[in-house]
Amino acid sequence: MIALVLCALAVTAMCGCTAKAIYLDEREITNGPKAAEGPDAIVSRFYDWYVDYVSGGSSGGRRNALVDGVYRDRSELSDEFKQRLEALLGGDEPVRADPFLLAQDVPQSIACGEAKVQGDAATVVVRCYWNPDTQYESEQTLAVTLERAGESWQITGVRKG
Repeated sequence: MIALVLCALAVTAMCGCTAKAIYLDEREITNGPKAAEGPDAIVSRFYDWYVDYVSGGSSGGRRNALVDGVYRDRSELSDEFKQRLEALLGGDEPVRADPFLLAQDVPQSIACGEAKVQGDAATVVVRCYWNPDTQYESEQTLAVTLERAGESWQITGVRKG
């Protein structure tokens, strides 16, 4: 069955035809691009990855994404923001707080709010939580700014919100 579908797709491509959808095992497969993610999904994906990376969630040990330079490969960040980070990290002044968390400690959890979009700009509120459900519980609110980049969005900055 799969070979037949692949053969049909090859013939369709050679003829210059476009297939709108093919049904295989009751699932729809399209040959078009996926729907673009909204700014809130971009921020959520980045912060889920970032907090996991720096807290050592999936690796078992804490890591520093800034020292390791892995943020450079993240498509959620604009090139301009990456350049500003490079300048900050390479500067003479010590970096006193993580530029993505605006804190020295990694939060135990985060929550991303809905995006407020105005044209090609958006802001997503991110709440960071430390020591939840204890007498030492604390929270910080971040405002993550984004700009539209083609069909997607990219993070352009983080400030206290």
